[in-house]
Amino acid sequence: MSKGVTIFLVDDDAEDRRVFKDALEEVTSTVQLLSAYDGEHALELMNDRKFSNPDIIFMDLNMPRMNGMELLAELRQRRNLTDVPIIVFSTSAMLTFIQQCMQLGADDYLIKPESFAMLVSGIRQKLEKHTSAA
Repeated sequence: MSKGVTIFLVDDDAEDRRVFKDALEEVTSTVQLLSAYDGEHALELMNDRKFSNPDIIFMDLNMPRMNGMELLAELRQRRNLTDVPIIVFSTSAMLTFIQQCMQLGADDYLIKPESFAMLVSGIRQKLEKHTSAA
């Protein structure tokens, strides 16, 4: 497991952010988790050097002010993020949403599971696939 991996989580639900953090701690202790509460907040934070170069981004779709699809399109236009894996992390399992996210530049899609154990497993799989953190 390598050190220094930074994950940026964008989700408007504070409980989902907390559960994601808890699940991530079950997977690995070698990552730094940064978070934003919606798309506009994420863009504001990305102007800060601390947030500007994450190794992987997990983002919700259904958020106020700027939704996940709008954020995804905006992030894919940023030169410094073209190679950063973006994982959509949403309750929506609709194939049309998943396809639309992939067309906008998402690298993967993780449906928010019902159980904590399934979330741990899902995060582990995505990190193994897209980083060297798990």
